[in-house]
Amino acid sequence: NEELKFSYEGYPSWVPKVAAVSRLYRSGRSFLPNQEERPARLLNAQPLQPHKRLTPSQLQEMSKKNLPGCLFGLTFPKTADEMKSAEFGAEWFTKAFHAAGTLPKDNRVARVVGVRVLDVVGFDAAGGAAMKAIVTVEYLTPDPELHTQLFVKYPYLYEEHPSWRKELSMYGDVDGPEIRAQMLLTHLFPFRTAKFYFGDVCRETTNWILISETIPFSRRGRVENGKVVEQVEYKPYQILPVCG
Repeated sequence: NEELKFSYEGYPSWVPKVAAVSRLYRSGRSFLPNQEERPARLLNAQPLQPHKRLTPSQLQEMSKKNLPGCLFGLTFPKTADEMKSAEFGAEWFTKAFHAAGTLPKDNRVARVVGVRVLDVVGFDAAGGAAMKAIVTVEYLTPDPELHTQLFVKYPYLYEEHPSWRKELSMYGDVDGPEIRAQMLLTHLFPFRTAKFYFGDVCRETTNWILISETIPFSRRGRVENGKVVEQVEYKPYQILPVCG
């Protein structure tokens, strides 16, 4: 985009790649997707075990436990508080990212800076199929390809949302296929997707976790009493805000 006097400086590494594909498309020229290396997570992970349907009483009891997942064999946090606890925290994130091949062996997560739980109800609800949190981390060696803002999905606690937890964990397997799709397919999609960092599911407890980069959605403008009181202008390649 030199002819437009537009610089990619400060943008993520995927932006110039997407721009190049867009230019080829607009000019009517054929192109092939970039050759992607086989991710290390595909070499390290075990097969996804079949879904195990628990009774309500079994689900209530078993979901309290932290047992190893079937893909990478690690225990994993099931709440936001556990993510920043001494039991898990930075050491666990390091082990998980090493197991999934996301983090180089000579690097580690040095600190969990904070965990912010997202709303599950109301205008700003971040979906409804699971709990969600933004986890901010620091790496021993900063790397532009490693995100410090991570998006974490994990199941509702049975004690707090029994109906939702039973619907999502007892009557079908929606969690396992989502994690497998992130692991097996996202690097093959012909479009940009959130980077996978770690995911696993325990069939004995039905607990699971899925960690990816946080998509930097832009801030929304404001509408009050049917009138736009704040309108936000967006720059090229800036990700538009989610709908409320």
